[in-house]
Amino acid sequence: MTGPPARRRSGGCGCVGTLVTIVLAIVGIGAAAWWYDIAIAAPWSHGDGPRLTRAWIGTVRTPSGKVGTLALDVHRYAFGGPRRFVYQAGRVAIRADARLCGLTPSVDAVTMYGTANQSASDVSLRARVPDRAGAGLTVRVLRGAWRGDTLELATVLVRAGHAPYRADDPDENERIDIMLRPADGAAFDAACTGVP
Repeated sequence: MTGPPARRRSGGCGCVGTLVTIVLAIVGIGAAAWWYDIAIAAPWSHGDGPRLTRAWIGTVRTPSGKVGTLALDVHRYAFGGPRRFVYQAGRVAIRADARLCGLTPSVDAVTMYGTANQSASDVSLRARVPDRAGAGLTVRVLRGAWRGDTLELATVLVRAGHAPYRADDPDENERIDIMLRPADGAAFDAACTGVP
């Protein structure tokens, strides 16, 4: 008579091996995604050389001669903003914290979302319009190109907040070209000191 079959001892439940495999897979996928972003999708957002993702400042001149200062702090993002910008084929989502002085009674600060292509030769940003009244002119859409040491953008000035369109204002709804250069927040503060 034979007894019950002998139990084979397994080397444990395999939980540690499975956990290590999962961790290695996550690290591998993360490294591949990072490499893809650096080498293919957004090379302009990495490294020590010229980058689109940095702080920029430029002068805004209206057709009637008013002068303002625009500062942009551009960031690459994948989460936390409008999804319509994150998943556009051949484009990478960006966010810019924009500040404008000189064309409004106080500093107008808005968050802009948009995209850039692989070379950042096509950059597009759109502001989330704050739900508040405003006075003066401001920027709501920016479109242009990154050239390494400059960011060349075009915009059309509109009334701040939800103010109605004024046909008698020569600066409203007129195209304006803006050349921005790398800078920091102190440069914006210095340019806006004493400017209404």
